[in-house]
Amino acid sequence: IKLSLFLDMALFLLPARNVYHVLGARNFAMLYFGSLLGSGLCSVVQKIALDQLNSPTLGASGAVSGVVFAHSFTFPTQITYIRCTL
Repeated sequence: IKLSLFLDMALFLLPARNVYHVLGARNFAMLYFGSLLGSGLCSVVQKIALDQLNSPTLGASGAVSGVVFAHSFTFPTQITYIRCTL
């Protein structure tokens, strides 16, 4: 779980600055929390469909994905290299 949190935050910091400067504080917060709620809702629907209601649903990966996708739509020609050494 610690590695997942580290990777989420490392992936979040790369595009977050650019998206924040384009959207501003309020819209960036709406994007982040909207992505968080949307991904949580999708996860709950999936758990209901698969009858796995006993497992918890909480995490920032959906919000981080929303910021990364917003970055890819806002800056479509920018190339971002992610280098990970394990």
